[in-house]
Amino acid sequence: MKLMILVIALLLFGIIPQSDLLQSQDAGRTKELATAVKLSAEVVRLYNEGRYKDALPLAQQVVEIRQRFLSPDDVLLGDALFNLGEMYLAEKKTSEADNLFQRCLAIYESHSDSNKVVIARILERLAHIRVLKSDYDGAAPLYLRSVSIREKEQGESNPTTINAMKNYACTDLLAHGNRANVLRDDLHPTKMVLNRRAICWLGEFVDNCAEETQAVAEDVLNSKAITLVHPPYPPAARKNHLSGKVIVAVLIDELGNIIKARSVCGGHSDLNTVAVNAARLSKFSPRFVNQKPMKVTGVLVYSFVAQ
Repeated sequence: MKLMILVIALLLFGIIPQSDLLQSQDAGRTKELATAVKLSAEVVRLYNEGRYKDALPLAQQVVEIRQRFLSPDDVLLGDALFNLGEMYLAEKKTSEADNLFQRCLAIYESHSDSNKVVIARILERLAHIRVLKSDYDGAAPLYLRSVSIREKEQGESNPTTINAMKNYACTDLLAHGNRANVLRDDLHPTKMVLNRRAICWLGEFVDNCAEETQAVAEDVLNSKAITLVHPPYPPAARKNHLSGKVIVAVLIDELGNIIKARSVCGGHSDLNTVAVNAARLSKFSPRFVNQKPMKVTGVLVYSFVAQ
């Protein structure tokens, strides 16, 4: 307090010209912000080396500096918040990371015209946190927003778009897995098309899921099977009380036979194996488009209840 009074007095009596003081403040601000840039580079280096504990205090310092000298909606502050969020996420401090990503999202959404892809990336981090908590209902709409941005900005066949599509497909299927035995025809037509395209990419059976030239993209196929083979509950899984949903991506040939099947979206290996084996034995009616038989991509969803 004494120092503040002294500075004010000196200004009043003209001993320190105000312009000199402002120049000094500007120089201090420039120096601090330059320090933040150097610290940010060090944060990235340490993060890439897996030294998250060492990077965390530096990332905190960058946020502190930029909060002091920049406006609350400055994208450089947004960058600092994102980096600090990544440090917390690496240290499994998901609540702290979530709060920082939410702040970061608000900043970038205030500059949305020039930062759409960055917004998509932040949405994916927020979705990832919810997946870690098995909150698939919370994750799916965040991934869906990210997919919508990436398809528009980067294209439907861009690798990052495809990866976002796969993440969305898994979270949406896990969120609505209890509906696996019914058709999801009550979805909005636009969302239904997007869901089917996302599931097509999830299976990785065709080169381009944006075009239905190699196979017809479908959603959950359980209720469309002529013969749906249910997997047995493996003894080892029963003993360990394993449970959950297993999602099997399938490719059906022109005769209705499953010619390719693979487990997707994680799960227990014992359950995945028996689910894939059961899926291969299931049978479907041939699908015709303009009187021409077509291959079909989709998923089968199996539920295992601990016994």
